[in-house]
Amino acid sequence: MTNDQFIQQFGHFIDAPNGIQKLRELILQLAVQGRLVAQDPNDEPALALLDKIEDNKNLLVIEKKTKKTKALQKLSSTEIPYKVPSSWMWARLGAIGATSTGKTPSTRNAEFYGKEIPFIGPGQITPNAQILTPNKFLSDLGREETSIADPNDILMVCIGGSIGKSAITKIEVAFNQQINCIKPIMMNYRYTHITMESPCFQQKVIATATGSATPIINRSKWEEIPVPIPPLAEQHHIVAKVDELIALCDQLETERNAQVATHQRLIRAVHHPLNEATDTTTNGIDSLTAWHRIRDNFVNLYTTLESVQALRQTILQLAVQGKLVPQEPADEAVSEVLTRIKKEKEALIREGNAKKGKSSPTIDDSEKPFSIPLGWEWTRLQNLTSLITKGSSPKWQGVEYVDKNKGILFLTSENVGNYELRLSKLKYVETKFNEIEPRSVLSTGDILMNIVGASIGRTAVFNLKDTVANINQAVCLIRLVDSCQDVTLPYLLNFLNSDIGLSFMFGNQVENARANLSMGNIAKFVIPFPPIAEQHRIVAKVDELMALCDQLEANIRNKNDTATRYTEAIVQQIAAA
Repeated sequence: MTNDQFIQQFGHFIDAPNGIQKLRELILQLAVQGRLVAQDPNDEPALALLDKIEDNKNLLVIEKKTKKTKALQKLSSTEIPYKVPSSWMWARLGAIGATSTGKTPSTRNAEFYGKEIPFIGPGQITPNAQILTPNKFLSDLGREETSIADPNDILMVCIGGSIGKSAITKIEVAFNQQINCIKPIMMNYRYTHITMESPCFQQKVIATATGSATPIINRSKWEEIPVPIPPLAEQHHIVAKVDELIALCDQLETERNAQVATHQRLIRAVHHPLNEATDTTTNGIDSLTAWHRIRDNFVNLYTTLESVQALRQTILQLAVQGKLVPQEPADEAVSEVLTRIKKEKEALIREGNAKKGKSSPTIDDSEKPFSIPLGWEWTRLQNLTSLITKGSSPKWQGVEYVDKNKGILFLTSENVGNYELRLSKLKYVETKFNEIEPRSVLSTGDILMNIVGASIGRTAVFNLKDTVANINQAVCLIRLVDSCQDVTLPYLLNFLNSDIGLSFMFGNQVENARANLSMGNIAKFVIPFPPIAEQHRIVAKVDELMALCDQLEANIRNKNDTATRYTEAIVQQIAAA
C-alpha cells in the first residue's frame, strides 16, 4: 500500500474521536499477524532463529551473564490466538530474551542512592512509550540491590492502572518492582516492542493479571504470554513499515490538531464581539449582529463538544451582563426590590429565623468585574440570603456512617456538580447528626457550593423533596430569603456557574495549602442584580438556549458514536480478514 493509498483509505479515521489511536493499534496488529509486509521465501525461517536464540541463552548462562530460569512449557494449539505465515513461529515471551523484575533498594541506607544510575518507576513510562527523566538515582552500590536494564531493553509496567505501558531504554537504567524487563536475544528489539504494544498482547496482559482493585501480572505469568516470531530479516522490514505508517498517523493527527486549533480560533473570533462589548447602548447593534451571525450558523460553528461548552459560557456571560434580553423601562426598580428583601431579612432576624451578620460593606468600583445596564444594581450575596454556612465532618462529632435505611442522607463535594447534584454515590450518617449540626440541615431550594479543593466553585441546588439531608465541611449552604426563591435562585445559579462567577470565586480563595473559600468571602460576593421581571426573561432565554446546546451536544455525540462504531467495524473487519 502506498502512502497516498493509506491516507485515502484510512483518512476517515480522523472523524472518530479515538480514530487515529485505533488506526495505530490496527497497524501494530497487522504487523504481528504478518500482513503488513510480504514474506520472502529466501529468509531463514523463524524456527532456525528460535534454535539460535536458545543456544545463545544457554551460552549466556554458562558465561554467568544471565541467570538460568525455569523451563517454559511448550505452547499448546489452544493458546495460539491467530494464524501467522508458514515461515513464522509462535513462542513464549520468555523464550526470546532474558527477563527480570526490578526492586527498590532500602531507603534506610543512604549509600544506595546517588547520582550515577537513573532509577525509574511506572510514572516515568509514558503512554506513548517514552521514559521520562526520573527524580531518583542510585549509586554504584545501589545497583547491586536491584535489576539493571541496558540500552535497547524493553520495560513494561506490571501492576496498577497503567499496567501494560512499555518503552525501550536508551541508556542504562535501574527500575523498581512494579516493572518487568526483557532483554531480547538475537531479536530485533524494535519488533519485540511492537509485539508487546500490539492489542492482542496488551489484552493478554490484562486477562492474565490477577487482582480486581489493583491488577498485577508477575514475571512468570508475563514470560508465558505467546508472541509471534517472524524470520529476522522480515522483522527488520516490519519495523521499517510500521515506522512509515505510524509517521503517516502522526501526519493525520497533526492535520486534525490544526483543524481543531483553527476551529477554536474561529469560535473565539465569533464570540469576541459579544464577550468584549461593555456598553449595551452603544454596542447593542454590534452585539446583535454578532449574535445573529452565531445563531444563523449553529450547525457549521458548533461541531465539537468544546465549542458548545464555549457557547454555554458565552450565553451565561451575556445573561449576567445584561446583554441577552432587552431592558424594559416599565420594570420595577431594583432599589425597591432590594429594599423589600432587606425588610424581609430583618423580619427573619427578629423572629430568630436568621442570624444577624456583619453589616454589608459598600461595593467599591474596583470590585465590579464589568459594567451593568441602567436599571441594574450591584449587591452582595449576603443581602439576598437568610443563611450562609457549611457542614461538618461526622467523625469530628462522633457520628458513624450507616446504611441507607438506618440514617440520613449525607452530601459531600463529590455530590455537588455544576447545576445538578451527582447522586450515583451516596453516603448516610446516623440521624443524630442533624441534632448536632442543625444549621446545615438542608431544605429544598438551598444552593450548595463546593468550597475546598479541586472541585471548588461547583454549584447546584438541593432539589430532593421529602429528603432529610446534611452536608460536610467541604460544602457551603446558601439559603436565599423566600422572596428570592422563585426567580433569583435560577438567575443566581446561572451567575455562580458562569466563568465570570467562577473567576470571582477563585479570586477570593483563602491563601492556604489547599484551595478553599471562607464563609466571609462568600457572603461578600458581588452580584449583578437585574429587575425581577428581567430576571424572568433572562432565565427563560438561558433555558431556551441551553436546551439548544443540549441538542447540539446530542447531535455531536451521536456523530462521534457513529464514527467510532464505523472505525471499530473497519478495524475488526481488517483484523479478522
